[in-house]
Amino acid sequence: MFNMLSIAQLENLLDQFSVPMFLVERQETADEFRISTLNRAFEDLSGLPRQNIVGQSIVKLAAAAAAKDTVKYYSQCVTTRRPIRFTFLFSQDHSQSYW
Repeated sequence: MFNMLSIAQLENLLDQFSVPMFLVERQETADEFRISTLNRAFEDLSGLPRQNIVGQSIVKLAAAAAAKDTVKYYSQCVTTRRPIRFTFLFSQDHSQSYW
């Protein structure tokens, strides 16, 4: 279903939820994932404008220790085609938040 929607349509869909949400797209290399879009709640949580997050690599956004695990979880989700639950630590300047 989501493959048929444009990024603008996906943003409108996600913005209907008050829970922070983002979509990740796997790049050509199997271990590279980038944020395709996100909702307003996620933008508020991160404290960053949407345009500063979209297109960023998950590895770049993750705390150094969590980057490898994050790629492992996303790869597992792609391989099994099932939801994978985990906590992601986002560090920005002098603050941290868990996603």
